[in-house]
Amino acid sequence: MQKITFQLPVPRYLKKILEIKYGNEYQAKETTLFGMVVINTLQKKSDRKYTFDKMQSQNDYFSITLGMDKAQRNGFQHGQKRAFQLSHLIERNIREELYNTCIFNQLNYGIEFQTTILDFLAMYDITEEELSYETLRKDFNRYKLKNLHKFK
Repeated sequence: MQKITFQLPVPRYLKKILEIKYGNEYQAKETTLFGMVVINTLQKKSDRKYTFDKMQSQNDYFSITLGMDKAQRNGFQHGQKRAFQLSHLIERNIREELYNTCIFNQLNYGIEFQTTILDFLAMYDITEEELSYETLRKDFNRYKLKNLHKFK
């Protein structure tokens, strides 16, 4: 089966997480949520001129492969705006999973929020320069205020 590979621009820390979850090269399939989103956001090539502006926060690439037949039906590329939106969606989803785990661990096992966040960073080998604990803590505190009632 013929395949194409395209590169999704992502922050370095997000690439580490995706590679641990999906491997170095992800085979997009419609049987997973991530694959479904990737496939359905592909665009066909048009004749317009393409401009490329370097995205500040997106400084690495995650490889995604797709079968040629799906690529011919759905498209071969993500435009820069759509690629940024997809990267942001993935990042938001991972953060929500982390924050839900923090709340769950605190309520059920008495594990401090800080411990869960630091363990997450250590598990994916994410450095302070890539994503700081303080950034996650502040974002988590905002999330916690809005969502804590769902867990009680």
